[in-house]
Amino acid sequence: MSENDIILKLSHIEKTFPGVHALKDVSLEVRRGEVLALIGENGAGKSTLIKAITGAHAPDSGTIEFDGKEYARMTPGESVGLGIGAIYQEFTLSPSLSVAENVYMGQRVNPGKFVDFKKMNQMTADIIQRLGVKINPKALVRSLSVGYKQLVEIAKALARNAKLLIMDEPTAPLTDDEVTQLFRIIADLKAQGITIIYISHRLDELFQVSDRVAIMRDGEMITTKNINEIDKPMLI
Repeated sequence: MSENDIILKLSHIEKTFPGVHALKDVSLEVRRGEVLALIGENGAGKSTLIKAITGAHAPDSGTIEFDGKEYARMTPGESVGLGIGAIYQEFTLSPSLSVAENVYMGQRVNPGKFVDFKKMNQMTADIIQRLGVKINPKALVRSLSVGYKQLVEIAKALARNAKLLIMDEPTAPLTDDEVTQLFRIIADLKAQGITIIYISHRLDELFQVSDRVAIMRDGEMITTKNINEIDKPMLI
């Protein structure tokens, strides 16, 4: 495998908080266009690692390499600008605004002082079409189900040209039908060349969506395996 096949490379990441050694010499390579499951018990270090990737936390030491360029740390703005998107359990949407306004929040869709809402709605419709679902760009977010709100978050990341999408417990609030839809969308995004880091406590899901699994425990990266080389008892 060449360096070009790796979109994200973490090398010897350390992070300590008062009284807690959250990340201990963590190294990980994420391949372009794969779905990598990241698992571990609560407190294993998953959230801290994700926050280092997205710029919410600065590592004490180690390096982050994304798309061939090395960083001692990421800022949140750099992370988004590079094409790293994260979808957390708590959505970062404004319920009183439309789907399109949420998708393009903080972005300019046209030059000039006034927003071209027709253009913004059309651009949003194009992204939603990529997801293979039907959501009215003009609909208020508060009118949507939890599953559709999650899709708006995904559309928001795609509007920022996401190359790497991090999903934190994405199926936790979803119905069975919504989970099936999400898995289809993950497969579609992967087919479009988007890399996904998938965090879940639901081990059965990993065998449906992921190519590889990385296992953390007590702040350390224990192992990374192809999903077909491992079974549920081994994961546990």
